Amino acid sequence: MYERIQGLKLKGYGKRRVARETDISRGTVDKYWDMTEDEYIQCLIESKTRTKILDPYRVFIKTEIETHREITGSIIHDHLLEKHPELDVSARTVREYVAVLREELGLPTVVNIRQYQEVAELPPGMQAQVDMGEKVMRDFFGKVQKVYIFAMVMSHSRKKFVCFQDHKFNADEFVVAHDLAFRYFGGRTMEIAYDQDRVMSVSENAGDLILTETFAAYSRYAGFSIHLCRKSDPQSKGKIEAVIKYVKNNFLSCREYPGISRLNSDGLAWLERTANAKKHDTTKMVPNRVFMEEIKPVSIAIDARLPIKYSVVRTQVRPLSVYDSAAKGGVSV
Repeated sequence: MYERIQGLKLKGYGKRRVARETDISRGTVDKYWDMTEDEYIQCLIESKTRTKILDPYRVFIKTEIETHREITGSIIHDHLLEKHPELDVSARTVREYVAVLREELGLPTVVNIRQYQEVAELPPGMQAQVDMGEKVMRDFFGKVQKVYIFAMVMSHSRKKFVCFQDHKFNADEFVVAHDLAFRYFGGRTMEIAYDQDRVMSVSENAGDLILTETFAAYSRYAGFSIHLCRKSDPQSKGKIEAVIKYVKNNFLSCREYPGISRLNSDGLAWLERTANAKKHDTTKMVPNRVFMEEIKPVSIAIDARLPIKYSVVRTQVRPLSVYDSAAKGGVSV
């Protein structure tokens, strides 16, 4: 890096152009711009002996890398904050520390996980997306446990909700998961997008999907419309597919199965600590911050005489035990 900066400087490049050509930050270019070779060597020696903020956690990080070869710096950062909430360190600092440690250990990263996919934007409060997934985990004794995932994401703010079961969701449990999500968000959107999943449908008739009575009654009573998508269609519901991948590859990855109750509790903490608190790769915004604007009515004037209102509609959901079957009239809200 030092040689590249100095080489381009000799060619007459300015600092800004060097930073752009080498993809090195302007601050780093400034640091090495007037540094002599002897000064650079001394800087290297000092960096080797200088105590780093993560050195006290070196054993923990080393164990994580050796135990889970596929683990990323972002996951280790989340695990550090989970185990040591008092630690004030950026994700970038952890990634750089992990990269150096991997080189020392001779354990390069196995995979490079991309968390998000870019898809079309929608107005605030217009749509949420729902999907389900599954992940095989192992408990403390090495026993295999399959975990089933329910996730909902606000299409505008990207604020996420997730919950887990140790068995497949049926129609009643699918409704309960929606209640939990609406309670977490404090309301619902006008529309929710879904895959044509068997939890929601019992058959197809000339291309028209027939919903289960349970979920059809619930959607009518809760007051949201249903948008059905083709399976694995990133154009219509890529946001939630990216969230499912993110849950699998970040929260559930490199984690022992602690029991379903503890997993749900840890999942809620992860949402607030990481998933909804970090800047989104596509929007470059923090979901929790954007959501504070999304839950308020937003006017989008296509025509000054015809303003169109979009908002997240707040609902008060009674305890989940009040849910009756569709034959008894659906859920009470």
